[in-house]
Amino acid sequence: WCDELRISIDVPSVVHEGGRFAIPAKLMREFLYGAGPENAELRRVSTRHRQLIRISCGKGLREFYEQPSDAFSDLEGEEELNDLPPLSVNVSWLQQSLFILHRAMEWTRQDPEWKRGVLIDIHDETGGFVAMSRTQLAVTHRCAHGIENLRAMIPTETVAILVDTPMSNRRTDNAAIRKGSSAILISAGPIEIYSKLLGVDNYPDWAPRLPSRQANPPIRLNRKDLLEVIGRMCVAASLTQGFRLRRGYDAGPLEFRPAGLGPAVCTLQTNSITFECRVHNEIESVETIAGPYDGAPIKGIYSVWQLRRVLNTMRTPSVSLQFVEEMGPCVISSEDSPDFQCVLSPIWSS
Repeated sequence: WCDELRISIDVPSVVHEGGRFAIPAKLMREFLYGAGPENAELRRVSTRHRQLIRISCGKGLREFYEQPSDAFSDLEGEEELNDLPPLSVNVSWLQQSLFILHRAMEWTRQDPEWKRGVLIDIHDETGGFVAMSRTQLAVTHRCAHGIENLRAMIPTETVAILVDTPMSNRRTDNAAIRKGSSAILISAGPIEIYSKLLGVDNYPDWAPRLPSRQANPPIRLNRKDLLEVIGRMCVAASLTQGFRLRRGYDAGPLEFRPAGLGPAVCTLQTNSITFECRVHNEIESVETIAGPYDGAPIKGIYSVWQLRRVLNTMRTPSVSLQFVEEMGPCVISSEDSPDFQCVLSPIWSS
C-alpha cells in the first residue's frame, strides 16, 4: 500500500469477530512462508501499552504490533473508478504483452520518473505496448480483440505486479479494467489493483526511433550462439577486474557484473559480425559469428549488458541485429516473434 499503488486480495476465512487492523506485510509473509497448507488463525490481543496481532499456524506462533489503520485512507478517485463501465481483458494476453518489455528494459537514474513505465496505446483493436528509456526503446505490437480505445501509462511497479501474479493467485484469466483520468483499477478474481497513472500528454513520439524500410539490412544469428559470445566477453572482462554486485535502478534482481566491462564494438561485414570486448577501452577479446548479411560494412558500439538482457528475455531460436547507420542505433528483433522490436542507442560514437 502507498499513495500510488494498492493491492487487495479477498481470502476465504471464518470470521468470529469483525474489525480492521494493519500489520507489517513483509514480516507476516516471512513468518507464513513455508508454513504448509494448514489453516492460520489471526487474533487481536490487548496489552497494557498497545494492541497485538497474534498469528498461529502449524509453523508456530508469532505476535506483531498493530499498526495505525488510519494511515490507510481511501484513495483519491477510487469511488469514481468503481462507477465507470468495466473493460474486459484477458489477463494472459496482458501479461504476455507486458512481460518482455518489463524484463528487457533497464532504467537509469537519468530517466525521469514520468517515463519509467509502459505506454498502452490501442485504437480500433490494434496497437502497441511501449517502454522507452534514455538508451532503449522496446515495442510490442498486439491485436486487442474487443478493445476499441485504451491509452494509459502504467508505472513500472504496477507492471511488475501484473507480470508476476500467477494464475493460482487470481483464479481466473478474465480481468475488468476501469480507467480514469489519473488512475486505473484492475480486478481479476479475488485480486484488485489500484494504481496511479503516469501522464501521457507530453510522452515523446517513439515511432521515429524505429528503422525505416530503406535502412541497412539485418544480420540473422542463432540467439544461443550470440549469448555464448557475450558470456565469454564477460568472463574475459572479469579476469581483469573481477565482478561487482549490482541492482538495477528499476529494483530488478541483484546481478554479478564484470566490474571493468565496457561497451562492445560491433562490426558488420559480409556474412559475419565481429564483437570486440573492451575493458577500460583496452581490447580483451574478439569474437566473430557467421550469419547471412549482404549489406555494406558498418560499425556500432553498444552496451554488452543491455544486449544480454534483451537476448535473455526474447527466448526465440534466432535473432536479427540491424544497424540503422554507421555508429547509429541497433534494432533487435526476431522472425520467430515478429511483434517485438527493441532499439539500443549507441554508447559513444568517437
